[in-house]
Parts: sequence; structure tokens; C-alpha cells
Amino acid sequence: MLFRSAVVRFSSHLETHTGVLETEVKAMSYRDLIQELLEKFPRLRGSDLEDLALALDGELIQEPLLVTFSSTAELHFVPKLAAG
Repeated sequence: MLFRSAVVRFSSHLETHTGVLETEVKAMSYRDLIQELLEKFPRLRGSDLEDLALALDGELIQEPLLVTFSSTAELHFVPKLAAG
């Protein structure tokens, strides 16, 4: 059986911290995702990563803290929309 990993695509801003535009992750929840990315890319510490919204397979999630996703997910970190 072939295991597929979720894919995180980084903006050019986050690429300055990661050195790559995308990476595969084993995480299947937002909390695990943040932990895995910080371990994989220590330069993300101190970035605005955790202040960003998450686009999950094209759906924008403003507060992703409790989000879970499948191993086939495509994830993007994007600026949160301003209220008002």
C-alpha cells in the first residue's frame, strides 16, 4: 500500500524561513502540523506562522486550531481576513 503525505505549500514570505516552496508532512491535525513544521524548519520559530489562517483543500479556515485533515490534503498558510 502506498502512503501519501499531506502537502504544505509556502508563500514566498514563509519560504524565506523554510528554503523550500513546499513540503510533505505526516501530521493530520493543525497542532501536529505546527509542531512538525517547527521541528523540520527551526527558522519558522518567531515567524507569523501561527497567526496565519489555513487554506485546506481550497477552503479558508480563519481559526484552524482544532482542524484535522487527511493524508491527501493540500495546505496553504495565508493571511487572516480582517473583520469588519
